[in-house]
Amino acid sequence: MPLRALPIPPIQPDGAPRMVYTHQPFYTADLVTWSNQMPSLRDDPDKCHRQISAIFSTHNPTWPDVHVLLNALFNEAEKADILTKAGEAIESPDYQRGRPAALAALSAQCLRIEPTWDYNTTNGIWCLNLFKRAILDGVKAAGQRTVNWTKVQTVLQGPNEHPSDYYTRLVSAIKTWGGIDPENPQHEVIVKGFFKDQASPDIRKALNLQIGYDGKSVSEILSIAKSVYNSRDERKRKEAKPETEHILALSMEPNSSRGRTLSPDDPICTIEIDGHPYRCLLDTGATYSTLTSSHLEPGSETKKVMGLDGIPRTCPLSQPAKVTLGPLLAEHTFLLTSSPVNLLGRDLLCKLNATIKCSEDGIYLYMPEDSVPAFQGMVLEEKLDRQFPELPPELENELPPSLWGTESTSVGLLLSATPVRITYRTDRPFPCTKQYPLPKEAIDGLTPMIEDFLSKGILVPCASPCNTPVLPIKKPSTEGAPVRYRFVQDLRLVNQFVIPRHPVVGNPNSLLNAIPAGTTWYSAADLCSAFFSIPLDPASQFLFAFTWGPSQLTWTRLPQGYVESPAIFSAILHQDLQDVCLPANSALLLYVDDILLCSTSEEACKLDTKYLLSELARKGHKVSPKKLQYCKQEVKYLGHILGVGTRSLATDRIEAVTRIPLPKTKRQLRGFLGMAGFCRAWIAGYSEITKPLTAMTRQDHPDTLVWEEEAYKSFERLKRELRSAPALGLPDYRTPFNLFIHEQMGVASGS
Repeated sequence: MPLRALPIPPIQPDGAPRMVYTHQPFYTADLVTWSNQMPSLRDDPDKCHRQISAIFSTHNPTWPDVHVLLNALFNEAEKADILTKAGEAIESPDYQRGRPAALAALSAQCLRIEPTWDYNTTNGIWCLNLFKRAILDGVKAAGQRTVNWTKVQTVLQGPNEHPSDYYTRLVSAIKTWGGIDPENPQHEVIVKGFFKDQASPDIRKALNLQIGYDGKSVSEILSIAKSVYNSRDERKRKEAKPETEHILALSMEPNSSRGRTLSPDDPICTIEIDGHPYRCLLDTGATYSTLTSSHLEPGSETKKVMGLDGIPRTCPLSQPAKVTLGPLLAEHTFLLTSSPVNLLGRDLLCKLNATIKCSEDGIYLYMPEDSVPAFQGMVLEEKLDRQFPELPPELENELPPSLWGTESTSVGLLLSATPVRITYRTDRPFPCTKQYPLPKEAIDGLTPMIEDFLSKGILVPCASPCNTPVLPIKKPSTEGAPVRYRFVQDLRLVNQFVIPRHPVVGNPNSLLNAIPAGTTWYSAADLCSAFFSIPLDPASQFLFAFTWGPSQLTWTRLPQGYVESPAIFSAILHQDLQDVCLPANSALLLYVDDILLCSTSEEACKLDTKYLLSELARKGHKVSPKKLQYCKQEVKYLGHILGVGTRSLATDRIEAVTRIPLPKTKRQLRGFLGMAGFCRAWIAGYSEITKPLTAMTRQDHPDTLVWEEEAYKSFERLKRELRSAPALGLPDYRTPFNLFIHEQMGVASGS
């Protein structure tokens, strides 16, 4: 013990000995032991704080001893950080209260320069205790972790780890490195997402099959995981049985007494394999489809099978072959056997999703897309059991399912996003507008979305002084299809009430001009419900309340329609991808939630697209599989058609402008000019053409428009120019090119 109290004479008046403090340095062995037991300050600051506090309590170190401890247990940077934080603490108001008057001048300087404290006096001991208290506070403050979700992503369930143990480790990691409280109901969806994505493959597969996973409680999810975990032994026993339990319906011996030859009464269908016709017997008792003799070469795989004669045999599987039935193709692998008959077995029948019907007239085979009995010349369509049929199989197989947004309410949560706090004006009343009555059809159309968001915690009940109306917008649909509605909230009053940050979203034309010369392959991705993936600070949620039924609801995520949403999301997306180094050095262009990848070869495009998508998944984004344009030489991006060295306007963009009727008010005319201005790069002399129209939008012009001949001609000419808009070449700044401009009366335009 460095500072030890010992009794010395003379005896005090009450008979008790007088106590003095003597100093004894730390033992080297103690310092080595403590150093080995001490974790990194960044990894476990709580344990560091507990261990230092225990040493202070049991050993009562002096000022020099404390510095010996700091030198032995921490590196130079950690020690400097601890002393800095301790200095801030010792000069705080909390440390000023209760000080003796003689110690009023005690400051942070005593942390670095050894003071002349007499430990045998009350003031000396008081100063020492205050110093050690400040050091402990410095350890706690210096060890505050920064958010590091990468640490959370390393918490994977072990092959034999119980789900409860895995969940405990995961919650601890989220609490330590996520900067959030995993026990808070608002953060439950984050915990459940990590639990599923980082669980062992069999548990992850079972959880992915759960409908409404995000709405299930943690206890329900753990129950499912435990059920899968506990059934592993049974599955292992089944898998351990030899494959000889697969029984073929026919004998494998060519001369067996059980062998069969085809007869007119057998259910026979003719298929083509790589262009060669084969007559096959329909046999639902056969595990595999087999060929007796064929042009197919055996592959490297084999299967153990057992015929009805009870003798097991090993037979090779063929190389994958194209099976043609009618106009459609499928790829299949056949078992090559010595059976006397070709068999159309359960493997191919199940793949085709076939239906077999038995009647007095015989046995009939129906395919899903065909209502005609299909034994002769039947139509075949391969039905793959795939979760995302619109995706290329290579993407579905190589990327995590959590990346894909499978429905309109599929929402991610960005790991790098901190809750957005909104600054609003205090010199005007809160925005509040009553909700007008909604038709029953619109309420029914929006109710599933509202209920889903409530179950996920994206919407929560509230009582707010603010209220903005909901505007259901009917989505286009084909005849006979159910009517669907898009949820739109009128946030114009809120947008006028807040004090927005300066927007930094780029200009689309400038962005597209940055496409590198030599680009021949593109991939374009659209992020699902992008704004909803950013949490909203609880102190700001009341601003976005709306009326639904008898109560109010509000958003816990950044809502669509809010003036700052595009700029905030754009900044976070740029931050998430700024350190991403694509393996093939493709170029990456970002505009809010639309991503364009530009490559010079197909191989580079595929490689970098997969890498980019995996990074998006790792950071919590969701991508629409339906809108993904994967590795193409022509893609649609921001209303443009991008090809090999060209850029043209999308047809729907042109039609949207040319269908606008003659505006009757200045507001309508401004809207037309805004849409036409998007296309100005394709209209030579745009400024001159629109000059008469721009003049009509000035403040001194009446709101109701009176169209003169010159303005009307300009309006019609703009439409004609758009209908004949050419494809523009993408500039190659590496080579010389001519820039054409228009000059009139000494003024140049078009540059």
